[in-house]
Amino acid sequence: LAAGGVRELAMLSKSMDSILRLHSTWAIKNLLCRANRRIKERVMEELTWPQLLTLLNDSEPDVQIQAVTIVRNLVFGKMEDIEPVVQYKNGEVLSILERLLSPSSGSSAKIREHAIYAVSNICSGSDKHKDMIIQSMILSSVLQCLRDEQSSELRVAAAWVIINLTWKDADDEASAKARIERLRQMGFEDQLESMKDDSSLDVKDRVVEALRSFK
Repeated sequence: LAAGGVRELAMLSKSMDSILRLHSTWAIKNLLCRANRRIKERVMEELTWPQLLTLLNDSEPDVQIQAVTIVRNLVFGKMEDIEPVVQYKNGEVLSILERLLSPSSGSSAKIREHAIYAVSNICSGSDKHKDMIIQSMILSSVLQCLRDEQSSELRVAAAWVIINLTWKDADDEASAKARIERLRQMGFEDQLESMKDDSSLDVKDRVVEALRSFK
């Protein structure tokens, strides 16, 4: 970080060569994996938020995957890790995640999987962060991912969103109950009930965990 490596990677992420963009974003993603707040801030000073948005909208799906994973890693950790991401340009990053998760986007299962995990990480934050997701169109896409019979990875990721959204904080159980009721109205409880015998053991375990909050 001190040797200017991040600055070089950030410059390469702007290359016209998609291979250079791919490898530079891949390296940045790895730098951010379980990184502390100071490293995240240092990386984003060099990469910049506008450039991250550009990469999220890249014409190459493989570059997009790395960019979405950068977001996933940025929002992993504490509430203060989530805040800069969801607040940038009044939620522009969330809007992009919403678009990538929309069935009409044509996004690959891998892009959707990382986008769902990014959403799940946001849902591990404060009540305010959870409510951002509850009030967005992302929830409809999460329900579609639960119904995706082709990808057990997507179903697991979607179940984690529900687990984190319905987590009951002793300080504010009323908010959790309101979110649970909203999810119930949208059909999430019925969908989870239908998945208790899923062919994937990982999915079954997460489904059982998610259903506990509805009881």
